[in-house]
Amino acid sequence: MKDFTSGSIPKLMVSFLVPLLLSNMLQAAYMMIDAIWAGRLLGSSGVAIVATGMPVIFFLSSFFAGIVIGASILAGQAFGSKNREAVSDIVSTSVIATAALSLLISIPGVIFCGHILRLITIPESLFSGAHIFLAIIIGGLTLSSLVQWFSAMMNAAGDSRTPFIILSVSLVINAVLAPVLITGAHIFPPMGVAGSALSTIIANVISGVICIIVWRRHKLSEIAPFRFRIHWDTLKKITMVGFPLALQMLIVSSSFLFILSLANRFGADVTAAFGIGSRVDQFAFLAIFAVTAAISAMAAQNIGAGRIDRVAAITRWGVTFSVGFALFFCGVVMLFPDAVASLFTSDPTVIALSRRYFYIAGISYLTIGVMFAYQGVLRGAGDTFPSFLIVASTMVLLRVPLCYYLSHYTALREAGLWAGITISSFAGAVAFYLYYTSGRWMERGNRISASPTVIVNTLESKVLD
Repeated sequence: MKDFTSGSIPKLMVSFLVPLLLSNMLQAAYMMIDAIWAGRLLGSSGVAIVATGMPVIFFLSSFFAGIVIGASILAGQAFGSKNREAVSDIVSTSVIATAALSLLISIPGVIFCGHILRLITIPESLFSGAHIFLAIIIGGLTLSSLVQWFSAMMNAAGDSRTPFIILSVSLVINAVLAPVLITGAHIFPPMGVAGSALSTIIANVISGVICIIVWRRHKLSEIAPFRFRIHWDTLKKITMVGFPLALQMLIVSSSFLFILSLANRFGADVTAAFGIGSRVDQFAFLAIFAVTAAISAMAAQNIGAGRIDRVAAITRWGVTFSVGFALFFCGVVMLFPDAVASLFTSDPTVIALSRRYFYIAGISYLTIGVMFAYQGVLRGAGDTFPSFLIVASTMVLLRVPLCYYLSHYTALREAGLWAGITISSFAGAVAFYLYYTSGRWMERGNRISASPTVIVNTLESKVLD
């Protein structure tokens, strides 16, 4: 475990950030393996089936993601305050709640996944394969949610290295098993797209076993021994912190889907360009999200320990790293747009459209870097509702109508979509900065660090000292 309440802030941030950044990159690769192998071994239909299933999984996962994120924030604050009782309550309550809620989601999800596919109007030629793939993945949702919970608790304790190692093992297993199960080999019959889903489940099973073994030997199990009971007051706090973030995930995904639907109206070439741009955006945002998680974990511990004075420095260094990553990716897409687009296609029309996307939307990397750095501080303070309001206001209430207007009622056409993304991202960055400088998030942090259990624990520590 790592104590963020003392020592050099930049050194602590870098040591925590590096494995977290690598984990994010691995996570992206893990998510792409099914699509890569399905596409290479089954053709375009395999890619389409996997691509259809992933948004549904992301939507369903958003329901329990609030518990995982909320628990990680409160756990980080409890670690910072050295409140073992609170950590134990959070660990026990959150793992039971995560397992129960994901199970409640997965059972009807498997039963009604065919109806879900009908609702999103999947082509009939893909329905059978998509039904099988989605049913298998949803069936393993509880296991994957518990692996996510484990990683969140490790990160809250300042240990980003352990989740990285486990994810690496899972990635290798999935990468090796997927082609074998898809095409068949030796004792394994060819399973097609079902083999792709099954390889993911097997990798998650092995990861889950490793997580249990590591947990029993980790210092965290000594500090926060698991007790099979739900602390209802703790669950209420977790829900209050995590629900706005879960809702935020749903809002962001719905905004993305709406813009995609607008891009589709301009033809297949524009859709392809938007797809290329979005895939490159994902890699840029992964680096930024890693910084956000580092800021959140460090801020949570220091707020929990009553070290509000260190949060300003954490924020400054976090913004510096976040914008630094954003500048790098912005420079790449602005200076070499054709080379980046050529990684995905050789079509000159799509490359030209992608170039225009990068010239306009690439600027938004900088605003996203600023926006999510300040959001990390708010998360660490447990002040998540303002984040929800800002994201809802800028990413939906502003972005959706702005993109529609600029693309339909100006000469920009499809470029109006990219302009709308950049403008709304800038508005979000400004809103987060203004809220951060207002200092209102500190009121939430002070209330948490001044809770009775924390005060008692702090007084006991001083007496013992």
